[in-house]
Amino acid sequence: MSTKLKLYLGRKIIECLKRPTSFTPTELLPWIQIGKNHNEQCMEMTMPLEVLENNLGITNITEILKIQPDDIIKRISYGNNRANRNLQFDVERNIFIKDVIENCAKPDFNLKPKTIVFDYSSPNIAKPFHFGHLRSTIIGNFLSNLNKFLYNKVTRLNYLGDWGTQFGFIKVGIDELKFSEHDIRNNPLKLLYESYVYANKLAEKDSTILERAKLEFSKLEVGSEDHLNFWKDYMGFTRDELVGIYKRLGVEFDEYNYESMYSSRNIQNVIQKLKDRKVVQQDSDGKHVALVDKKTVSILKSDGSTLYITRDIAAAIDRFDKYKFDKMYYVVDNSQSDHFKTLKEMLHRLDLPWANRLHHVKFGRIRGMSTRKGNAIFLKDILDECREMMIQKQIESPSELPK
Repeated sequence: MSTKLKLYLGRKIIECLKRPTSFTPTELLPWIQIGKNHNEQCMEMTMPLEVLENNLGITNITEILKIQPDDIIKRISYGNNRANRNLQFDVERNIFIKDVIENCAKPDFNLKPKTIVFDYSSPNIAKPFHFGHLRSTIIGNFLSNLNKFLYNKVTRLNYLGDWGTQFGFIKVGIDELKFSEHDIRNNPLKLLYESYVYANKLAEKDSTILERAKLEFSKLEVGSEDHLNFWKDYMGFTRDELVGIYKRLGVEFDEYNYESMYSSRNIQNVIQKLKDRKVVQQDSDGKHVALVDKKTVSILKSDGSTLYITRDIAAAIDRFDKYKFDKMYYVVDNSQSDHFKTLKEMLHRLDLPWANRLHHVKFGRIRGMSTRKGNAIFLKDILDECREMMIQKQIESPSELPK
């Protein structure tokens, strides 16, 4: 029901007190509830007597019972037995119904709004928007809207995958297919995707392709100017495409974040902290690893390059420093459950007291599609096809409404 009517009753209670109080009508809101209906003219609203006794120091409610009836409050009474220790207000029924109808779309006032961060959608740069990201996008947007409606302070993050060995594969594919910069500028998403798929298929037959891809990404991570310029161009091409798709879906974001914000050069303090606290140990291959649930998890590559988990650890720390969130939700399919379990465990081992504020919102994985194999279904194609189908339906079924 509406906060407006509750505030009115709360003000009446505070105003009738003889002694001054720092308690406000707003603080009484959670305790005013709908009671039982005794007649057809009024709706009963109640407040526990113990709330008045413990918070306002009222041991004798005579003062409150002297509140004069008006157009809204028709009668005040109380039940003072074990089963019913309530102050009772009979509120004029039509006013109650009018208040609910006019204000039912608004939730009761949130006395303690929370700061909540939602990380959702998060597609990869230089690849078309994969249909598998749609669930994350819709669920994350819905949860963000819901919490905003409840007056929580919400930040919507789109954490774009613009870093990792996949970019090495794209570079190898471009070199092998001999695409020029002019070619890519004219048709960026299609050619970048073709390059990625082509390199992965080569890697299935030639083990040196993987090593070439790793080397290309390593150059990017250490800050090669040529590789960074190459990467920035492709990031810009893909981001423009994504903005158009989100607009078609009616999806909003407060911020775009990028994995590249947490490259090894940018998070040396986090990496050093992991080493100093012995959260990670170096194995015989030179990688830094951690044991989680009796499984060895790689946290840092032997060449010093970061992994997805390394960047997520740094991103979580950065976000808490920035937002001081009460909760942060990752809206990601359930295949990433182990990843988020590892993430929380690493944060716990760094003695960060807010680690439990991270939550994974799971949903089923869409099977049978892979960008690596080239059989993904892309959202843009589906939206275009739906639009064409609707246009065709309109042509075949013209409206019979008068013009």
